[in-house]
Amino acid sequence: MSIDPFLRIYMVKGTRFAPPFELNKPLDGGCIGEVIKSKSSQFKVGDYVKANFGWREYWISNDAQIEEKSISKVDPTLAPLSSFLGLLGITGMTAYVGLFKICSLHERHDTVFVSSAAGGVGSVACQLAKIKGCYVVGSCGSDAKVNWLVNELGMDHAFNYRKIGFDNITEELNRAYPNGIDIYFDNVGGKHLEAAFNNMNTFGRIALCGTTSQYNSEDMTYSSKEDQQRSRSASLGPANLSLAVSHRLKLQGFIWSDHFDILGEFNTNMSNGLGMAKYN
Repeated sequence: MSIDPFLRIYMVKGTRFAPPFELNKPLDGGCIGEVIKSKSSQFKVGDYVKANFGWREYWISNDAQIEEKSISKVDPTLAPLSSFLGLLGITGMTAYVGLFKICSLHERHDTVFVSSAAGGVGSVACQLAKIKGCYVVGSCGSDAKVNWLVNELGMDHAFNYRKIGFDNITEELNRAYPNGIDIYFDNVGGKHLEAAFNNMNTFGRIALCGTTSQYNSEDMTYSSKEDQQRSRSASLGPANLSLAVSHRLKLQGFIWSDHFDILGEFNTNMSNGLGMAKYN
């Protein structure tokens, strides 16, 4: 099963995406399974499928649930099965939609900033932008992640926001982007978004993918006062929203499942056009 940050949203009441998880019931989420018995004309024994049937050992489905649970075949000869939950699944689709559909990324011409860059979606977004020849900088929460982003994924620059402090992100971005930011792929919100506003170019584009800095803002049990203060500092902002007007910025929130119409394009480009061998 794919364990993704967005699942945190379903652990509270009143989520707008879907009903919250039910107590004492299996978790829902993307999963890969093997067909062991079938009466459907669409699937045969031995097929591998991807669906939202979650963390279960067995799942009994019918034709009426194929669309409801987004059940589709996957080709194990194309990539490892786990890739269909990551690079070729929700993770990759989210990064692809944010960059190419929401932000209209152009080859080589755009400067790109990605927050939570060492996470699943963030790391794919970074790699897609680099494959297209863009200048890419990522933020993350440890020196080990900085090293991975720069030396393994080939990012142009990365920084540890915990080390420099939230109040210094604007200055760090100013040094990293002397000519400004064209695209910001936002996974965090809060102070990261505020700092990005301060460095965006006119007509810059911002894909609002997640707000991880605020996921626990109301009901988190903190282990220390330091952790509590860190969370509050991260979740405040942006206080400079007026820059979105003066810089004519485009900000758009999005959810990958609104873009099933480009699923074929995504599968083709991710597995062939963009080159599977290039991904880490």
